[in-house]
Amino acid sequence: EQARGIAARAFEEAAEGGDVAVAEAIYHPVFGRPPLPAEAKTTVAYVRTLPKVADAVGSVWQYGYGDLEATPGTVSRFRPLPYFDGRNYQGSAAFPDPRLFHLRLTATGGHPGKGGMAVIRRWVAPRDASIQIRGELVHLRDRGDGVEGQILHVHRPAAGAATSKRIGSWKVFNDKQPTTIDSLVVRRGDAIDFVVGSAGNSSSDSFGWSPTISVAKNETAQPEANAAGQQWAAARDFGPPPPPPLSPWEQVAQALLLTNEFWFLD
Repeated sequence: EQARGIAARAFEEAAEGGDVAVAEAIYHPVFGRPPLPAEAKTTVAYVRTLPKVADAVGSVWQYGYGDLEATPGTVSRFRPLPYFDGRNYQGSAAFPDPRLFHLRLTATGGHPGKGGMAVIRRWVAPRDASIQIRGELVHLRDRGDGVEGQILHVHRPAAGAATSKRIGSWKVFNDKQPTTIDSLVVRRGDAIDFVVGSAGNSSSDSFGWSPTISVAKNETAQPEANAAGQQWAAARDFGPPPPPPLSPWEQVAQALLLTNEFWFLD
């Protein structure tokens, strides 16, 4: 929060003076001095190489919902669930929510909504990789008509619209089924959507599904990252939404606040 405040004040004071003026306005409150010419040059070069916050890949796991379209295997849109109560992502503090009813996501499962409203656990690829998916879709109720789970691969090219492909589908009623994808190539920014909707009506549709995603053991795309076997587990990684990412200038302020010059004064 201090970094955000420093950057905001710097823009108020120096936005019309260009990047060097903003850098000077960030250095002054932290170090009590202007940046050296080399520091200003390095700082401006750093900021100009970073993507805008909106273009950056955010949290690996995201929690949302969407309308199932008529075309098999597609979701009309992914909308984040806006409220986290410490254990569940849902529509609001009220449960059932006036609009989304019993729709919610937990660390290990959840419940879809009414009227074809599906709940979506999304994983966003942090880099190019060949992955494997393991999991088990569970519906252990002898009432209702069960749930339908789908895994969608949402490809986001550098240019053009995103495309969605269904790579797995399972219907479960008072039973459990493995949800296994042995090999899938993803690119940085691609999404894997774990979608659960009602097989008919939404009564008694509580389900369990906490998949894991692993980098294939034969992964060779980035050996320097030692990524083979790296794993993301839905239940283990589940938690509150992350704070908004820092903008490039806020990252500069954060970096200065972590330096020895700031912490240790003669």
